[in-house]
Amino acid sequence: MAVSASEAARGRIAKRAMRQPRPPGGGRKWIALGFLLPGLLFLGALVVYPLIDTIAQSFQESDTRQFVGVDNYRAAFASDRVVTAIRNTLVWVAVAPAVITGLGLVFAILTERVRYGTAIKLLLFMPMAISFLSIGVIWRIMYEQDPGRGLINAATGAVADTVSSPGPYPEATALPDSGLERRGDVMVSSQQVSPGDTIALGLVSISG
Repeated sequence: MAVSASEAARGRIAKRAMRQPRPPGGGRKWIALGFLLPGLLFLGALVVYPLIDTIAQSFQESDTRQFVGVDNYRAAFASDRVVTAIRNTLVWVAVAPAVITGLGLVFAILTERVRYGTAIKLLLFMPMAISFLSIGVIWRIMYEQDPGRGLINAATGAVADTVSSPGPYPEATALPDSGLERRGDVMVSSQQVSPGDTIALGLVSISG
């Protein structure tokens, strides 16, 4: 059966339309790999290699790098602090997302039914922009036990210095072998004492 020229042309056009378009770059995969190679190198050097090396070191002795099997894991799980940390982590992972998600949904529904909902949402959800870990670190620094460090200690010391005198011996210093160390406006002793005990303070430069 003879086929006219117009029908043959229409057939070629139809076949050309059915062809899949070529991907960007003409299908040359090495170009894509060239773009991905720097990122893969950085990912391997900063993430993959440290992860593998850390896992390998967990089966080795810390000083000699000798293989010790699972002795490190046995020692770790024998510590009450490690077990407590693992338990707290599991509780945090299980409880915190559920509580946060549930409270978020409750607040989202309630704020849709009140006036000034946008302002209320801003006040409620702004603290969530900072991670709980960062908040914990910030408050840990603020409540520093060392009296010479921490924002709360600094503010308390500034108020105390303003409303009270610096003490009866503001110029006093400790002898080198007295076991005392000056930390800011206080003297700290390295001696171990029990409640009710007394220690001798070797102080000099005391004005009479």
